[in-house]
Amino acid sequence: RFRALYRPAGQETVIDPVLHFDAQRLMFAKNGAKEKNWRLWEIGVDGQGLRQVTPDDGVDVAHFDPCYLPDGSTIFASTAVYQGLPCEFGAQAMTCLYLLDPATRDIRQLTFEQDSDWCPTVLPNGRVLYLRWEYTDQSHSNSRILFHMNPDGTDQREFRGSGSWFPGSFF
Repeated sequence: RFRALYRPAGQETVIDPVLHFDAQRLMFAKNGAKEKNWRLWEIGVDGQGLRQVTPDDGVDVAHFDPCYLPDGSTIFASTAVYQGLPCEFGAQAMTCLYLLDPATRDIRQLTFEQDSDWCPTVLPNGRVLYLRWEYTDQSHSNSRILFHMNPDGTDQREFRGSGSWFPGSFF
């Protein structure tokens, strides 16, 4: 049976839902409590305990694309890096990956790109798979490459697609 866990007011958009490993809570992105830009929120699968997870960091900063990690922390994409897409003269915000420690609420930047990283996913071996928009020796149509790293951001390297013209882009 399907049932609604949460219905945002005023037809507000909710994106990027992800279920925790214990299947007792769900994280997603929607507008912040104070500022109208993407923030991460969490709710119990019983529909109780809705809470904002990431801070209101300014209307020009968005947090989205969450990924629970087995140690209890969360990786997510954010525009907090304040970089713009070079081929659009900075008009489009770029995203990097960040790590949130739920115990301390500390947030640490994990990736530092000229373009974007997003779609973090935990692999069976504990590493984090993610998508990188990479311009190095690539055409624009083939520039989304799968990378992987340790959950703390170390040992970032290509997983699949570097130097390849096929398939086009991953998403």
